[in-house]
Amino acid sequence: MGLKLDPIKPSRLVRLDTMSAVVLAAEQGVGVALVPSRLSADRFAAGGLVKLFTAELTTNESYVLLHRPEDRAREDLQELTRWILSESRVA
Repeated sequence: MGLKLDPIKPSRLVRLDTMSAVVLAAEQGVGVALVPSRLSADRFAAGGLVKLFTAELTTNESYVLLHRPEDRAREDLQELTRWILSESRVA
């Protein structure tokens, strides 16, 4: 049931290893990016990026926070964890 389009053959392929690198590359004009809207809202508001369409993709992706066992007591990591969890709550 696809659109029956020919496969896309990019003239060059850019691979980036972080979401922030993907966003920065899009802002620099390297191409388009598929990014989490909630994490990119400030960039949309500032005008550095614009959405190609208003629909948002809903996924079943899951994320985990990881750290080394010896860092368990670090207050800065505990604070970061609390902030990420508070920002990630679904209304």
